[in-house]
Amino acid sequence: MTGGKWIRVSRRNPCGICEKPDWCAQGEKGWCCMRISSGHPMKNGGFFHSFANEPPGIIWEPRQVEPPPAPPDFGGLMSRWRSESRSGGLQSMSGHLGLSEQALDWIGAAWAEDRKAMAFPMHDGTSPDASAPCGIRLRTLEGRKFAVTGSRSGVFFPYGAMKIIRCDRIFICEGPTDTAACLQMGLFAIGRASCRGGEDIVHFVLSQLCPDECVVVSDNDGPGFAGANALMERLETRRTRIVPPGKDLRVFLRDGGNREIMDAILKNVLWKSI
Repeated sequence: MTGGKWIRVSRRNPCGICEKPDWCAQGEKGWCCMRISSGHPMKNGGFFHSFANEPPGIIWEPRQVEPPPAPPDFGGLMSRWRSESRSGGLQSMSGHLGLSEQALDWIGAAWAEDRKAMAFPMHDGTSPDASAPCGIRLRTLEGRKFAVTGSRSGVFFPYGAMKIIRCDRIFICEGPTDTAACLQMGLFAIGRASCRGGEDIVHFVLSQLCPDECVVVSDNDGPGFAGANALMERLETRRTRIVPPGKDLRVFLRDGGNREIMDAILKNVLWKSI
């Protein structure tokens, strides 16, 4: 292009020629407009409009491209919400989800009163403790799931259970509540944000924990199988895939599931990879 460094236009900084927020760009000496011809075609299909050719009396001032907003202090948010949850919020979450307060506390859960939602921190595995989550997943009492703006997907990690439950075998679940259900059964678990994605973070976390075996917990449906298979291919340690009875691990626990039944399922599982 002519004109040196180029900056893409946006809604805040539209094109000075066609006044549209897309396709065009602003350079050091003029505009590259993709819609209005100037007689000076450019290699990208647009047209160069020099600032020097603007009508007399118009003084061009470079548009300041605002940097993206800084991500929120996820650690500070979770710390505040967890402090406020001690007055009964975690107990209410426990009753609503059918999970123990301890299991929820292990994954750092809290009630976010100002969001009217349950909050679950996500981690990328680079922090030695729970103080620096990379994002926060929110879930209303009606079941709507969303995240704090600026969040990056990570894993739900039980920092609170590190010294309590052995992690020589690690269960990899989908979502925070299945992770908490697994922990409640006395099984060390981490959770993915969804059935797909997050393979690199899971792989990194496992490389730090060095378990003897991993158990990928899959939902009994197509997306669940596909996501579990993709993760199995990414892992390097001994791994097994299981599909627990019921809709998910939380329902399995509610219906009487326990560690002994999980051990029996693992002894008879057909999908293993060494």
